[in-house]
Amino acid sequence: MSITIPPNLLQSEDNNLLPTNDPFFTHFSTPVPMDHKDILNKLLQQFTPINFDLLAFPQKEAMLSEIENLRNSVVIEGPDGKIITTSDKTESEIKDIRDKANKIEDDISKLKLNEKHYLILSIENVVKVAKEHNWNLCKNLDFIYLYNGCYWSEIDKEAFQKFLGEASEKMGVTKFSARFYEFRKKLFEQFLTSSYLPTPIPNKEKVCINLLNGTFEISNKETILRPFKSFDFLTYQLPFEYNKDSIAPMFNAYLDKVLPDIGKQKILAEFLGYVFIKNGGNSIKIEKALILYGTGANGKSVFFEIVNALLGVNNVSSFSLQSLTEEKGFYRAKINNKLVNYASEINGKLEASIFKQLVSGEPVEACLKYGQPFSMTDYAKLIFNCNELPKDVEQTHAFFRRFFNYTF
Repeated sequence: MSITIPPNLLQSEDNNLLPTNDPFFTHFSTPVPMDHKDILNKLLQQFTPINFDLLAFPQKEAMLSEIENLRNSVVIEGPDGKIITTSDKTESEIKDIRDKANKIEDDISKLKLNEKHYLILSIENVVKVAKEHNWNLCKNLDFIYLYNGCYWSEIDKEAFQKFLGEASEKMGVTKFSARFYEFRKKLFEQFLTSSYLPTPIPNKEKVCINLLNGTFEISNKETILRPFKSFDFLTYQLPFEYNKDSIAPMFNAYLDKVLPDIGKQKILAEFLGYVFIKNGGNSIKIEKALILYGTGANGKSVFFEIVNALLGVNNVSSFSLQSLTEEKGFYRAKINNKLVNYASEINGKLEASIFKQLVSGEPVEACLKYGQPFSMTDYAKLIFNCNELPKDVEQTHAFFRRFFNYTF
């Protein structure tokens, strides 16, 4: 697959696009995302057996060497191959030397590997190999991501546990330990707590939209379509290609029917563009959630289906506002790195202060089940369909100013 780049752009050796006067189009090959299973299987091939014993007890090598030196000082091998005592040592001196060697042997016998050694050393080696081979593997909060050539994709917890177990077996952990589910679970927990695989830090002053044929970058200076880059830390890919000449007559006809006001159509389009702006940047700060309001059979559900198709079902969640604002934060953790949370439920008990944080794009506390709380910064923008406006909510300007309300 290849795409056409505008004639004033050229891909440089460092993967940046630079101006050129070349009158011909420049083409670049578009990578196809690799499946997690294929990537992890490839990474497994880079593991070899390690000496857990010496890694856990580095002093052991010196102790064994000392024993050998002590024994060599009191015995020599005769011409016939038999061991004979050296003549320059008294019986008392020989006894002391042997006692010392036996004491060191005793100390060595106490240096026994246990599960902690295997867990810690296995994960240390995973991180070491990852760095040596420049794996595109990173940890963001309590999530593990792999770069598949097009975007960073979250690795399923069970799949990564399986990978860690298989890696530890290749390092030398016994089969019945490496394949035991409790051991794999502990490997994963050890990885989360002790590994340091930094997350790429993207430039939040640029807006990047990831498509099938490249990344569309928007800045104050220009808009360009360029190759994928891992340091953008984009965690999605839209299910279509960029085409500057494409039109959508059916969608326009639909909008003219359900929302004939052209000004409101433009604001609706702007909100869908807003979902690609990361929180924490200075480019724009709308601080709004979108509510599509109206009775049944008025086009709201069609818009819901369009948004899911446009952004991709993996990039959209559908948790109620009540769930998103509950105290424990389990549901909030699920909208981390999503583009939109589009739900049909807005009434019910909710925590207004958390809602205001979510809409404002502020850091908000969340927690995975059985995990530690964390502060979430990049999460979904909020859209709601409702047949009636919320009633049992905080009746203040600060609350209601955070909604775009559109009647369908």
